[in-house]
Amino acid sequence: MTHLPILVIIVPLVYAFLVPLLDLVSSRLRTSAAAAVAVTHLVFSIALFIHVFQNGILEYQLGGWDSEVGIILYIDGLAATFAVMIALGTTLVAWYSLDFVREGESKYFLLLYIASAGLSGAVLTGDLFNLYVFIEIIALSGFALVAFRRGFRALMAAMRYMIFTILSSMLILLAIAFVYATMGTLNLGEIAASMHQFDPTVLKVSAGMFLVGVALKLAIVPLHGWLPATY
Repeated sequence: MTHLPILVIIVPLVYAFLVPLLDLVSSRLRTSAAAAVAVTHLVFSIALFIHVFQNGILEYQLGGWDSEVGIILYIDGLAATFAVMIALGTTLVAWYSLDFVREGESKYFLLLYIASAGLSGAVLTGDLFNLYVFIEIIALSGFALVAFRRGFRALMAAMRYMIFTILSSMLILLAIAFVYATMGTLNLGEIAASMHQFDPTVLKVSAGMFLVGVALKLAIVPLHGWLPATY
């Protein structure tokens, strides 16, 4: 089995936590590694894309746990395409950032690559709970990046971002709890196959909470009021 799915997530995540150590050695080393890791992430994502389109859907199971409780990565053509787009975006942002991230600001690359790992995980995961975890990783790194320069406007925007993120997270987590209580699984494939067993009322409530939570987190109209300040 190819290990490309987990590598697409692990490569930016490992670099993110190595950034402070690299910065202690040399800011030039940190910067060079940031550029190299971005390209490596993109190469792995493209390789995953090619593998999926040549061999079909790839299911990657971590730790040998049963699908009801284990971590499953499920990669189809759409997921592989988004993984490439995320890696390409990360590469462009990282390379553009090399010139203006000053010495002593290693936290910028730490946050950028944590966000990249979260985005990659969100499109590759095959279960609801880990989707929630990756969404939270994206949000936490996101409002930290908004407040990165620590100016008053940036801090206020980050606070608004955090408040609405917490609210949306509560709705998403409640929806996932309803699904698990009803279905006894968080695996997206098993949920889809057993959808006919869902109580219609529970389905409407959980789907409504999940959609509102995601719409608030993604700032979809009319739940977009917090977004302009973050830009």
